[in-house]
Amino acid sequence: MSDLISIVIPCFNSANYLQRAVDSCLSQSYKNVEIILVDDGSIDETNRIIKSINRGRHPDTAGKVSFNCLFQDNQGVSAARNYGALNATGEWLIFLDSDDELLENALKTFMITAKSTNAGVVYGDVIKNIDGKRMLQKVTPMVDSLEGKVKSQFGRVRIMGPGSAMVLHDLHNSIGGFDTRFSNAEDRDYFLRCSTLMSFQHCNSTVLLKNDRENSAAHNLNKWIIDGMKVQLKFLQWSRANGINTSFIGLKSYDILKMTIGKTLRRGSVFILPNIFWQFYKFKKSLRRVLGVQGSSE
Repeated sequence: MSDLISIVIPCFNSANYLQRAVDSCLSQSYKNVEIILVDDGSIDETNRIIKSINRGRHPDTAGKVSFNCLFQDNQGVSAARNYGALNATGEWLIFLDSDDELLENALKTFMITAKSTNAGVVYGDVIKNIDGKRMLQKVTPMVDSLEGKVKSQFGRVRIMGPGSAMVLHDLHNSIGGFDTRFSNAEDRDYFLRCSTLMSFQHCNSTVLLKNDRENSAAHNLNKWIIDGMKVQLKFLQWSRANGINTSFIGLKSYDILKMTIGKTLRRGSVFILPNIFWQFYKFKKSLRRVLGVQGSSE
């Protein structure tokens, strides 16, 4: 449906914060919205809350916002997002995590930007809330996919998160959705593949409140680093398999190592450094093999 935005919210044991995410969707100044809740096999009260949300819609949104509640066995966030998108009817998709919140004018800003450009992805800045401490995270324009090219520093730049971006439904289908093999860094893989087909447009506005928990972030850091390296390799392989020229990428592997160590030290997770060096060694060998690099040129 033209101009309809489908907001897909994957949920797994989200009982404590799901209502806030849904309320942020219902409070949008832009009302042509479809909300799709996907319960990914939760074992807490998420299922009951989803059903109660569907029954108790806000009176001022009746007839304007449609709900679709889906349930599946636990398969991970990527599978839940893909299942939601498969059932979405909107022209545009937003993948909102169940503990995050869209700011009031996010959808309106996205749509204004989308109508002024031919971009397949429009995205904005994020306020990060880590255990009650808020900071603005500027997601500066970093992906240049004009004529199917990705910015050369793709291994070192911050990729926007799903909740801070709106994606054309057709583009999502064209790249095959999220890769369910990744439990971390799946958004980087997703948006890198999007960028090979259509351009991105930054909307120069803050659109999302991202609620992180420090303990959760530290626990997942090791897996995030490993998956992040795998994503870089997978993207190069995927690009070549699809006839996309990768000679311009010029990835410097030691920049990735420096970035990874810096993130580890900031999180205070020094104990995982030995594993990082081991993973980096394997990553560098695979990178040379994919790029056909001989010797120590990186």
